[in-house]
Amino acid sequence: HELDLLRQSQRNSDNLVNLEKQAFAAIKGLYDDGHGNFTRSRTPDRDFAIDLLFGERYTAEKARIMAPISQFMRELDHRTETTMKNLQSKFQQQILLILGMLCSGLLVVAVATAYMRRNILHPLNYLSRQASSIAQGSYSTRCDISTHNEIAELGSDFNTMAEAIEHEIIKLKQVKESLHERLKELNCFYSIRRGMEAGSLEEVCGTIFVHLIAAMRFPHISSIRIELDGKQFVSNQYDQDHARRLQKQIMVYGKAYGWIIVFYREDRPFLLPDEQNLIDVIGDDLGKWLERKQAEARILVERELRVRDAAIREFAAHVERMREEDRKYIAREIHDELGQLLAALHLEISLLKGVEDNRKRVEIVRRNMSELVDKADQSVRNVAEHLRPASLELGIISALKKLTDEYRKHSGVSCVVRLMKEPVELDEDQTVAIFRIVQESLTNVTRHAGASHVEII
Repeated sequence: HELDLLRQSQRNSDNLVNLEKQAFAAIKGLYDDGHGNFTRSRTPDRDFAIDLLFGERYTAEKARIMAPISQFMRELDHRTETTMKNLQSKFQQQILLILGMLCSGLLVVAVATAYMRRNILHPLNYLSRQASSIAQGSYSTRCDISTHNEIAELGSDFNTMAEAIEHEIIKLKQVKESLHERLKELNCFYSIRRGMEAGSLEEVCGTIFVHLIAAMRFPHISSIRIELDGKQFVSNQYDQDHARRLQKQIMVYGKAYGWIIVFYREDRPFLLPDEQNLIDVIGDDLGKWLERKQAEARILVERELRVRDAAIREFAAHVERMREEDRKYIAREIHDELGQLLAALHLEISLLKGVEDNRKRVEIVRRNMSELVDKADQSVRNVAEHLRPASLELGIISALKKLTDEYRKHSGVSCVVRLMKEPVELDEDQTVAIFRIVQESLTNVTRHAGASHVEII
């Protein structure tokens, strides 16, 4: 019935829409052709359009639309009210049923809660407190439950678990202590081996004392003595009175070279075999370090010997060159200077024989001969001065001053000697060596340097 009312309202609505179309078409000058189409054209009629939209016919059509809708709404309200009353009645019945069920449930819950509190919650709280005690470190805690149900089995399992945890904690503590000892040993190895990379024997022994004592189980009562080839090195806490000792013989190139000995002043047990192994390793490392140092010392000695041998050979070659230079100088002086002077003297003597009756000529020849003899004597003196300067008899300072004076006079090069204020005592060999070195240096300056100023410091 409600659908028929809605359909009737829809049809009435179509009639109202058709009136509105006629009104709007009349405004445009279009009219119905009898088939529902607005195709006939005439003069627009505004008054006709207004009459259609606001006249009684339009109002009646609107009333015809609303009449079925109003009736539909009244019937819908009536049906809704009837339905609501039925639902309300059923809802009240359901509420009463639910309240009855809730009361029964609450009663069951109350009984169950009392049972659970007595037989489950209290034992569980007890288990929780015991578990908290274990969590706080009391690993000897155990659980005593008097009930005979699953909670009692849980308590038994809890005790088994607590025993296992206590056992594992003991093992972990032992492992932790062992790891701590291993860490101390590793730090000891690393620090000592790093300290052996450089330093003297005393410094290496001091490094061993510091780090090996720190790695021992009881460092506050520990002391160390190291014996090496008759020498002893002891730590700061060393005391002749001791209760226990561990030792390791130090071997160098397969031969006994000494001992490293660790003492406890009190009767405390060593951590065996770990601490003995630690001392063995450090003793072996010290032996290898000594082997390396001895090898380095031998290499240094051999290198120094080679350097000295090369220096000796170079010096011998230099001495031989100096001797050869002296021979050449003597030969040159005798051949160039003294030989010419003697030849000239021989010529003057031959001239003297031809002018025996001419006194004036004889006097001239005699003076020439005297000059030649003086030059020959000076040449001989020069050779002797070159071989052994007479100024050396007055000391190295006088000899050097005279040498620089002659160097300035012959070379024209400015030469200055700067000597120490405090005199130095030199023996004859040292004096000659220094003089020859300076003499050779000035010769090299003249030959190769082309210097305009020379300083001897």
